[in-house]
Amino acid sequence: MGVYYSPEKVKQVGERIWSGERQPVVVGPYRLIAVLDRGLWKCAPDVTDPKEYAQFYKSYYEGLFISMHVYKVHEKRLKECEQ
Repeated sequence: MGVYYSPEKVKQVGERIWSGERQPVVVGPYRLIAVLDRGLWKCAPDVTDPKEYAQFYKSYYEGLFISMHVYKVHEKRLKECEQ
């Protein structure tokens, strides 16, 4: 299981980037954090690893999540996003 962050904090400190079937490319000291909404609750896993991204995108595509938005977060700011 990967690392999870606070969805609201990720939205505050991260830069929302396009998400889709293909994983966005990030350069430098950044991590990809997906904010996934399931209605009653949200989660924000680190999806920098291509296998993690593919797994969460598949879950979103199959309807497990209502929405999936990907944020680029600088590694130095991740501490601010801890739950």
